[in-house]
Amino acid sequence: MQKQWKRILCVFTAVVLVFAMAACSQTKTSKAATGSGGRPKITVAVMNFGTFPSDRGTLEKNDITAWINENSPVEVEFIPVTRSEVTALYTAMLAAGTAPDIISDYSVEAFERFVIDESLLELEDLLKEYGQGIIANVPEEVIEWGRYNGALYAIPKTRDGISVPNWMTYIRQDWLDNLGLSMPQNMDDFYKVMYAFTFNDPDKNGKNDTYGFGAGSGESAGSGPGFGGIERIISLFGAMRDRWLPYGPGDSYDHVAITANRRDGYKFAEKLFDDGLINPEFFTMTGQQARTEFITGKVGTIAMQVSSIDVAFLTAMKESNPNANPVPLKTLSSPYGQFANLQERAAQMHVMIPTTCSNPAAAMQYLNWMATSGWERITYGIEGEHFVRVNGRIIQIGDPVKNAHDLAEARVLAIATGYKQEISDLEQQLAYNDATMSEIEKQSLRIRIAATRESMEHEFKWWLPTLNLGLASAAELLPTMNQFATTNYEAAVIDKNITVDQAYTKIMAEYNALGYQQLRKEYNDRVKELGL
Repeated sequence: MQKQWKRILCVFTAVVLVFAMAACSQTKTSKAATGSGGRPKITVAVMNFGTFPSDRGTLEKNDITAWINENSPVEVEFIPVTRSEVTALYTAMLAAGTAPDIISDYSVEAFERFVIDESLLELEDLLKEYGQGIIANVPEEVIEWGRYNGALYAIPKTRDGISVPNWMTYIRQDWLDNLGLSMPQNMDDFYKVMYAFTFNDPDKNGKNDTYGFGAGSGESAGSGPGFGGIERIISLFGAMRDRWLPYGPGDSYDHVAITANRRDGYKFAEKLFDDGLINPEFFTMTGQQARTEFITGKVGTIAMQVSSIDVAFLTAMKESNPNANPVPLKTLSSPYGQFANLQERAAQMHVMIPTTCSNPAAAMQYLNWMATSGWERITYGIEGEHFVRVNGRIIQIGDPVKNAHDLAEARVLAIATGYKQEISDLEQQLAYNDATMSEIEKQSLRIRIAATRESMEHEFKWWLPTLNLGLASAAELLPTMNQFATTNYEAAVIDKNITVDQAYTKIMAEYNALGYQQLRKEYNDRVKELGL
């Protein structure tokens, strides 16, 4: 099976490379391109989530991209890249010398890899000369995420305050009420509720047709199959993936995959699956299918982004069952403590300029304009139509469904920002629009506020930044190690012939065979060297 997957990966990589060379051949040039009116011209990658409204054009050519090209100091050609394949596509493009002049990625590990491969420009001098607006508007703690071994290779995008708690597990409060159950407080409570949601007819339709735990990923309508719901529960064990945790003698750091925290998180998921509290086909479902199961009352919980229960989502739930009442799941305590679902770092994504960029100055000027003023129209729309200012803060107004349509995927175009939306802005929005909002609009916004507050109420331990502390060995080995661990843990959850304990033994053996003990020593030595 592993050999088959290796063959598939090789074929996919070759296809991507050919596509990248063909699709982006115009970006490889020995001199800077010039656009209309003598302005410099650059190419900018834009992530395609596959949900851009067709009546507004395409992701690369629409009303917002037209506005950008009317107002930006440079002319921009947008190059869409599929969100689920973005790192593989960039890797192929960078290798072929055909990458757009500006690329962006959420993956810290990909950023590290690109730096080590010497595919990115060092940006300190460019920032000082052309990026004063960035320096004025982007917090230093955000800029720090763009450094590797002290050198600046990316201009990270600032994450909104309301986007720091990026994920939430939602639960059907009406099902709890129907069964006379309280909101679960810990893992034991949660198991009992999931059992009741599966076997005690929580929707009172007289049928045994529900599951308690939505183990799949409802991240977005366009996301693929996955273990997103399980990952969110494991986070509550203090074992968020891709981290190093203080563990073992002297609180030295271990990679999270081999800690008891993560192993026991998977063991809890294994019990839910083995006891029939999860749809056995969950891992084949797309994000839209996982969402549909929750909307139509087939599962009692779902893991989604905090803002997912918007007006359209809630309307669909009410159409399926007028009494449907989704609420944020209380942050469960685990045997290892009580941790928030997930609190993202202050930097949302890494925005990078490849070494093949034909006009680095123009690329930095574009980012500077975006961080200074371009972000407002792109992200929030037209003042008076989509938003107003109240006490200097941006408050969204109007029909939220229309606004969602008008600004769909707009934020992926705003790769730098000079504004940070906070929970208090959502509360002001609710108060300002009270007279004009429908009840379902108010409920949707209240759910988002409650979910945001619930997530932020509890500590989420980063332990150490996800950056590998400038260790090339970590960047080289950890992606392989982590993928091996995840694949084997997930297989153990859904295969009753394999236990998580057996998977753990196999993972430990593979880690040691790949040189983990030496890597662990290097990592902990680096921690001490940096005084972390």
